[in-house]
Amino acid sequence: MIRYPSLDKLPPDARVNIERFKKTAIALELDGDAEEWSLDHWAWLQDAPWRFIVRNGRHEGREIMLRGNGAYTITALSEAPKIQPMNLAIKLEPQKS
Repeated sequence: MIRYPSLDKLPPDARVNIERFKKTAIALELDGDAEEWSLDHWAWLQDAPWRFIVRNGRHEGREIMLRGNGAYTITALSEAPKIQPMNLAIKLEPQKS
């Protein structure tokens, strides 16, 4: 399943591009997947190529570049980097006059 942004809050070109993406084979395949995906990035301009990024709950992503002729490429994006907490200790010493 793919979660899409609310189209009524987007400009017309972005709405058209998302509707165009929904018709691609990859969007139909991911929409039928049991795993939940979200459309995190979409094209805002009317000129091709149009770039879309979908991510799943594990932050694995797919970049889809849609060309004006309907052809597209898919690139797997690696998992988002994990932020490691740092244990920083600062020792404050009184100033000597």
